[in-house]
Amino acid sequence: MNRHSNQDDESPEGLENLDTDPVWDLLKKDASAHPVSPSPWFAARTAALVREQSPAAGFLRRWMIPIPFAALAAVVLAVHFAAPVTKQGGFVSSDEEFEQHMELLAYSE
Repeated sequence: MNRHSNQDDESPEGLENLDTDPVWDLLKKDASAHPVSPSPWFAARTAALVREQSPAAGFLRRWMIPIPFAALAAVVLAVHFAAPVTKQGGFVSSDEEFEQHMELLAYSE
């Protein structure tokens, strides 16, 4: 079956023909014959569920806890790998600087 010929597709083209759809006609007739009023409990419960599942609350739970920990780990790793590590924990110079320092030390006597 071709996907584009399906009338149940949720594309905007399928939503334009709701006035001529026989299923919607039956639903309209049933709604007019049997009106339903929502109960206060249903409205309150639905509002509470929406508040619990709001995008802001989900964002805070999902991202605002892991992001600080990831940033802290990135800083610790950057500091660890950026600073040269020696057994004495002192400054590490290049070979050229070491040779210059040794020459200065030799000539200072």
